[in-house]
Amino acid sequence: MQIKPAGKVVIFLLVLGVAIGLFKFMKRVAPEAQVANSVVPGKANLGERTEAAGTSANVTMPGTELGATDQPEVRLLGYAWNAQMGMLFATGGAQTTKDSLMAKHRVNFKFGRQDDNTKLQEALVSFATAESRGESNSTKGAQFCAIMGD
Repeated sequence: MQIKPAGKVVIFLLVLGVAIGLFKFMKRVAPEAQVANSVVPGKANLGERTEAAGTSANVTMPGTELGATDQPEVRLLGYAWNAQMGMLFATGGAQTTKDSLMAKHRVNFKFGRQDDNTKLQEALVSFATAESRGESNSTKGAQFCAIMGD
């Protein structure tokens, strides 16, 4: 069976109508995002200040020898991540050093790098299990872990 020219026109108009209807339906269901112009803030006048605002404490640089070794070890495992720089400075490195903030507060802190979440979990469970069995200040696992995420 052959479709006559009038039938082809009818089919074309039906397909065109369905396509236009589908397009309008999609515009209603998922409209285009509203576009706003960028806003560039003007210049801020900070005044004639030569010092940092607020107060600061004088902090000495940490030493290189281990410090607070007579205290129980506090372990934290975590990723290598720039957000930990303050903690590492307060410690004097990966483990408490003399003249660091941790040593001044008598904290024997040790940071260990661990990028595997399964191993982080195992370390926490290992420490918690030992503590639950009465092992005070267990040397198994880690007391803390730091996880970076989006």
